Amino acid sequence: MFGVISILFGAGFFAVNWNRVTQKEKKEIVDALDRALTRTQYHIDNTRTADGENVASTELYDLWNEVANRIRPYDRHNAYTFKAKSKYWLTPNSWYQELDNKDSEQRLKISLSEVTKQYWKLRTIWKIDN
Repeated sequence: MFGVISILFGAGFFAVNWNRVTQKEKKEIVDALDRALTRTQYHIDNTRTADGENVASTELYDLWNEVANRIRPYDRHNAYTFKAKSKYWLTPNSWYQELDNKDSEQRLKISLSEVTKQYWKLRTIWKIDN
């Protein structure tokens, strides 16, 4: 179980004992991811410029920040990853230039398509239905 979760969020999840997290808290994490993913895809589909640039969004900043906040009590390292994703949406066109090398490695683990794929794995592993 930990292996799949670590794929989503990085090696830090190996250190997290997810058995101590209630089903309600797991559902809140998955629901926060769902909201962030859905709104992000909608935003990209409706606002991306002709040259492929993303448009800033405080809504997406708030949604990804919520994901970070939901994960933070259990794993600070991976909360930082989602916090970085939230900051991206404040200044998407200059965000990459603000990263240092360590953050650049993190960026590779949080692409929208990868998070979407792993989101569905989490729903299955944690047996979250809605």
